[in-house]
Amino acid sequence: MSGQAVGARGDVSDGLVFDEGLWPLVVLRLPTRFTPACMQGIIDGYERTYARKERFASLTDCSSTVRFPGAVERKMLAEWLGQPGRTENEKLYTVGAAIVLTSGPMRALMSAIRWINPPTSPQVWPATEAEAFEWCCEQLVNAGIPLTHDLEAARAEHQRSRAAAARRT
Repeated sequence: MSGQAVGARGDVSDGLVFDEGLWPLVVLRLPTRFTPACMQGIIDGYERTYARKERFASLTDCSSTVRFPGAVERKMLAEWLGQPGRTENEKLYTVGAAIVLTSGPMRALMSAIRWINPPTSPQVWPATEAEAFEWCCEQLVNAGIPLTHDLEAARAEHQRSRAAAARRT
């Protein structure tokens, strides 16, 4: 399925899902392992998203990832992140990014890295997709960006799931 469209919802590349179906929320589901094709899929997806010239929030779910990017993928990412046009697009269009990291030490490491090198838009590293989803919706609302009917419905479902999980504990 590498590189094939998945309905109107997004692209799949080497296990990566880049889903724009809940616009203005973009949802990325990262694979267990990164490959150059996966990293290129992330870059291409964001470039396509920035080309819309509309503000959005992004949720990146790393909960399935067992091996983070290797040297080749890190180089690809660093080169793309260093492009002035990309940085400007992030400032203009990204109202916030939530990156789901299930590892507490990894979240602490990311916070330390971003403290030294602050991102151009707000970022958080929650432990669950439900927390990330709610934070992204709040960022959109706070930025004055209306939530679509589909996004409101997905938000309500996430809230019900969080409430049910809280009752079980």
